[in-house]
Amino acid sequence: MKRTWILVVGLLLVGVTASQAQPKATHGAERLHKIRERIETMKIYKLTEEVGFSEEQAAKFFPRYRAFENEMEELEIELRRTGEDMLRATEQDKSESEIRELLNKALELEEKRLQRQHKFLRGLDDVLSVKQQARLMIFEHRFHEKMREAIREHRGFGPPPPHPGFDHGPPQGRGR
Repeated sequence: MKRTWILVVGLLLVGVTASQAQPKATHGAERLHKIRERIETMKIYKLTEEVGFSEEQAAKFFPRYRAFENEMEELEIELRRTGEDMLRATEQDKSESEIRELLNKALELEEKRLQRQHKFLRGLDDVLSVKQQARLMIFEHRFHEKMREAIREHRGFGPPPPHPGFDHGPPQGRGR
């Protein structure tokens, strides 16, 4: 499993490094698109491996998953824009009511994102077993954490300190 993650990170970094060598004209959106494609390919490969789909399950699951991922990406973009607007509003000393409006919008988007995740996972009963749903949830968490870690390391910040949760088993020091 560790070899697969090394492969994912390696492909990601090769894509980033190679794209940085391209002329500035093709550097922007095209570079990001290629990196996202590589990440998506590796994600689907690892997801299939981790969850253990049958062919029938995969045929039902992946169209739903792609629609879910697209919806999540749209929400993330809107949330990022709202966060940027909120930051600008605080830096430009906008009124409390303007900042409150942006804060409420961000909170509503976060809530919508969480509700959509719940709806998606709960809607998989006809496709995946409960164990597969749990593996999917764990995979998603780990995958996103590994990607954040790879980006931090690529930027020279190093890995984050270990923390209890999905990645490291039960928290230490708590009795069972």
